[in-house]
Amino acid sequence: MNSIEEFTQLSIATEFENYEKNYDFWYVIDHLPIGDVILWAERLTKTKYLSNHNGEYWLDLIDLITIAKDPMNQILTSKQKRYMCMLIISCWNDLECDYVI
Repeated sequence: MNSIEEFTQLSIATEFENYEKNYDFWYVIDHLPIGDVILWAERLTKTKYLSNHNGEYWLDLIDLITIAKDPMNQILTSKQKRYMCMLIISCWNDLECDYVI
């Protein structure tokens, strides 16, 4: 699964200063397959990693997954997809350990 490597690289990139201004960082996120983002977001919602933060993150993630999975509804905006990815990346080290391939 290629998204594992990409999320790992993105997680490492967040440890450096000014990663928010790095065009390559956002380019990788924007070009991640939405199916992979949904898969990892669903896996994240089944863990307790977001419970250490504000519960609104969990609710936001559930809402975005619902929107992304509904073909008759809307398509995720790039900002929404980036938000989902950043939540995944923030818990990536623990999440990756739970789903060893």
